[in-house]
Amino acid sequence: MQSTIIAQEMNMAVNWSKDVDQAFAAAKERDRAVLLDFSAAPA
Repeated sequence: MQSTIIAQEMNMAVNWSKDVDQAFAAAKERDRAVLLDFSAAPA
């Protein structure tokens, strides 16, 4: 028996938010994870 793996590229929109409290609330409501990007923070 031969297995075939099919890869499909998926484009997913990222909805960035500067309001961390709102982002956490929205993620909790949707049962989603939150990605924090500190590299974009001002020094």
